[in-house]
Amino acid sequence: GLVGKYFMDHVGQYYMGKVDYNVYPYRKGFYTSGSTQFYDKDNRNTEAAFLLAGRSGGIKPPRIIKETIKYSGNWGKNLFREIQDKITDEFGKYVFIVSMVEPMPTEDNRIELDGKVKDYFGNPVPKIFYNISEYEKNTFKVADELTFKIFDELKAEKTGHMRQGFGGHHSGTCRMGENSQTSIVDKNLNTHDIKNLYIVG
Repeated sequence: GLVGKYFMDHVGQYYMGKVDYNVYPYRKGFYTSGSTQFYDKDNRNTEAAFLLAGRSGGIKPPRIIKETIKYSGNWGKNLFREIQDKITDEFGKYVFIVSMVEPMPTEDNRIELDGKVKDYFGNPVPKIFYNISEYEKNTFKVADELTFKIFDELKAEKTGHMRQGFGGHHSGTCRMGENSQTSIVDKNLNTHDIKNLYIVG
């Protein structure tokens, strides 16, 4: 059946840039700015909706100190001054921008129970199958161009493509609909196959 199929999550593309002024990091632990203007567009058949979000942050002082000590040849007061200079140069001068892209519901993206691997209690662990579609990849190209324009306006040096990851906004795997061949629950969350079973989530 369709149980576990059409698994979706927002795929995010993360970039970090460095500026030569202080952006005062860590006032908030999450993204502090964003734009939803790319949610609803006329070309959704070829390009997904996406969110741009940003925050300040960067390398924390303990890591700066550790890295400086590791690679410095200085000792005593010279090392102390070098650490001070490094913290002044590095801390609070990074901005992050992420583009979170709307996923497409695809039957091949799914969660199954693993027949070989079991957890501590002896239960099968989830086995996740997930591919990023060309639809999403094309959207990332558009989002990347906007991200780099923002970096240019901020006069930020792009320090690299940090990673591509997931937003943790899981959806799908339990489709709603009237047809039992294409869905699992009806509009009241009652399963088509078992009339006294309701799925909430």
